Amino acid sequence: MNHRKPAVFVGAVLVLIVFGAVAFVFITRNDSSNVITRTIGRGNSGDPNTLAIYAPSELSKPLERVTTAFQQEHPGTTFQFTLGPSSELSKRIQDGQKPSIYIDAAAGVALVSAKARPTAAPVAFGNDIVQLAVTKGNPRQVDGLGAFGSGSPVNSGICSPQLFCGRAAAEVLQHAGVNAAPKVVTNNIGDLTDGVARGRIDAVLLMRSDLRSVLTSISTLPTPPQASYRVDYQMAQYRTGGSTDQFIQWLQGSPNARHVLRFAGMLSFYDV
Repeated sequence: MNHRKPAVFVGAVLVLIVFGAVAFVFITRNDSSNVITRTIGRGNSGDPNTLAIYAPSELSKPLERVTTAFQQEHPGTTFQFTLGPSSELSKRIQDGQKPSIYIDAAAGVALVSAKARPTAAPVAFGNDIVQLAVTKGNPRQVDGLGAFGSGSPVNSGICSPQLFCGRAAAEVLQHAGVNAAPKVVTNNIGDLTDGVARGRIDAVLLMRSDLRSVLTSISTLPTPPQASYRVDYQMAQYRTGGSTDQFIQWLQGSPNARHVLRFAGMLSFYDV
């Protein structure tokens, strides 16, 4: 169930202004493995205030929110992200590479931890679910997953199967017994979030973390229990000391971290 999407970016140097602070971002791409490396901050590898995080590509936006919040509370921290397919990241760790932290679905973390033992037992990072979202107020009166089936007049949309969100949506529809025939299938998640928020698309199936950016412009509808899709993510720590310990402790115990995880879609608003 916990498949991973490939990332597709072009190498570039960017300057981001986030909450009034300047963050220097260097992005490179390994074309042979669809792995992206991003650095946010001024530190170098080996610096005790630099954290190297390996994580699947679909966690890019949630991690950006979480780490930006941490940097605001801990100035001088640098994050080096390696984002890509879980299969490639787990292979690198098993071959001897040791990030500060490896984040993945619980089953993936367990598999890697059995072959490359972390410094401590893995701990929870957050979770994500597939949600059925409609334009605010549901003007087309969408009443369920049948909106994504053949013959439906609803203008529905999902991600392409090359993306994690597309494979997750396809699994939800299959378990619901829907003969999937959405009108819009795209590899641009923004087309779906913007489309449903502005009423150009009536209904979408996306990960909760993808929908957080348009939270105030959509309504979500329940899906049948047999079609529910949830991913629980865990963190395995491979380096100790410095900012790595601080970051793990912050994520586990800081009320602000919980707040950021909720708004990143990695927790429900009902999670305490």
